[in-house]
Amino acid sequence: MNGRKSTLILLPLLWLPLRAHLLPHKIDVGRAWSAATPQQQAEFSKLFEALVVKTYGDRLNLYSGENFRVKNVRPETEKDAIVGSEITHPDGSAPTRVDWRVRNKDGKLAIIDVVVEGVSQSVTQRDEYSSIIQRDGGKLDGLIDLMRKQVSAQGQPEQGQQDQQN
Repeated sequence: MNGRKSTLILLPLLWLPLRAHLLPHKIDVGRAWSAATPQQQAEFSKLFEALVVKTYGDRLNLYSGENFRVKNVRPETEKDAIVGSEITHPDGSAPTRVDWRVRNKDGKLAIIDVVVEGVSQSVTQRDEYSSIIQRDGGKLDGLIDLMRKQVSAQGQPEQGQQDQQN
């Protein structure tokens, strides 16, 4: 996104989703969380954190020459606001609309969702996790195995991103 300068501007945005997602991940896996052992919960939390950092890092690495612009901020609730932004592309294609749901919790701001072109990343992730857990009989084991593989694929883009680059 316009080289090193833009990456430095966006870097704090990477850490906000990380902090924010560490609590909601219990919601993302539903009942499987209560059925999981403390060891599974700890491993899931560790993998989740690593995966969030990797995912956002991989996505930002796809950008080259794009510009990021905050367009507006609108309050949604007493604690939440939506930060509307857009990413413009050097090829002149239509800008990508990105909305960030930011929550003020105990005086600390944290991104709790990123909505890209109207698609909530949190909802998408929760649906994906639910599907994997359901396939594995309501247990976290299959999801943890998948997360291990995704985290260990360091430096390799996610499948959808790999397709975009080819």
